[in-house]
Amino acid sequence: MDPVELLSTVNAFYDQAFNKLMTVTFGVLTFIGLFVPLGIGYVQVRSLRNEKESMLRDLRAEIEKEREALRHSIEIGIKDEMARVRADLEARVDHVSHELRKSSAAARAATLHLQGQGFIRQDECSRAIDDLTKAACLYIDAGDETNAQRCIKSVIEKCLPKTNADDYKKFKLKKCCDLLTKKLLACNENGRYTNSMQALERAMEAASGRHPE
Repeated sequence: MDPVELLSTVNAFYDQAFNKLMTVTFGVLTFIGLFVPLGIGYVQVRSLRNEKESMLRDLRAEIEKEREALRHSIEIGIKDEMARVRADLEARVDHVSHELRKSSAAARAATLHLQGQGFIRQDECSRAIDDLTKAACLYIDAGDETNAQRCIKSVIEKCLPKTNADDYKKFKLKKCCDLLTKKLLACNENGRYTNSMQALERAMEAASGRHPE
């Protein structure tokens, strides 16, 4: 083959190969420049989206946890407040009930006291003992020890000394006086009713053995 022709053929081959190489190179560069960034962007977007959803799930879980803790705290606070209010109301009701019982006891004691004093004025002292002993017990329940002592003193000094054995038995005065003694014994802190109980016992013994005139 003619060297010039051979050189021309080789040159044409390399030109063609170079052109193909340039075409492939440009194709690869175009692919890398266009599709690779798109692919990377897509991957990044998906990654960011997944991360966002994960963060949102974590945030929702944290919010729900805080909400549950807050609800629990509120429930405990409400229960504690309700318990405090209930206890306060119960204490107030107990106090009012106690005061009402005292007032009721004082009113009934005053009625019996007046009735007993009326019997004494009518010289029916034996009949007065039942009213006066009951009045004394009620006065003690009402916290009115002054009037309770007045009733006790009237029973010991005015009524029992004028009571004989027949009236003592007829009006069942032992039962009345025993109930009073029981009440005094229950309230005998510091021995403040000891003298009264002893005097009452002596007066009862004397009345139960006194012969009618």
